[in-house]
Amino acid sequence: MTRALVLGGLLAATLALTLWTRFSAREADGPAAAVSAAVAPVQLAARRSADEPSVPPAAGELPLLLPQRETRGGSSRGVAPGALFGPPPQSAVPAPVAAPAPPSAPPLPFTFGGRLVVEGEVGYLLNDAGRTLIVQTGGVAGEFVLESADERQLVFRHPPTGLAVVLATEG
Repeated sequence: MTRALVLGGLLAATLALTLWTRFSAREADGPAAAVSAAVAPVQLAARRSADEPSVPPAAGELPLLLPQRETRGGSSRGVAPGALFGPPPQSAVPAPVAAPAPPSAPPLPFTFGGRLVVEGEVGYLLNDAGRTLIVQTGGVAGEFVLESADERQLVFRHPPTGLAVVLATEG
């Protein structure tokens, strides 16, 4: 209990000493001088016009920031953008993205081996890594579908990309 009283008394003494030192310099000129010293920066800032250059605050005086308002010339005054916290951050412009390459069908994994005619139907022999495939028009060979054939070429369609791939038949 006594400890709490001693600490409370020391706190009160510290606050009283702080207030006394704060106002003792201004009271030398009287209480009216202390009030006018506190009001002077407000009056000075209110008298400034938009045409006058800004005056830096005197030593010990804090700058006063007033809200923006219209002046005689129609322009508003106040704090310039970036004056308090620096310039606004530059927006990061993303680098242009290159257009993706157009899709392409993989190369045909086989070569033309010949024609085979059985009972009037034509089949085409395709050599694929040691295997021989026989494909008719509309048939599937690996990832490719044989769409059309003539004496000079076979036209395959690659379904995943929808692209056509031509295989020469050597005439």
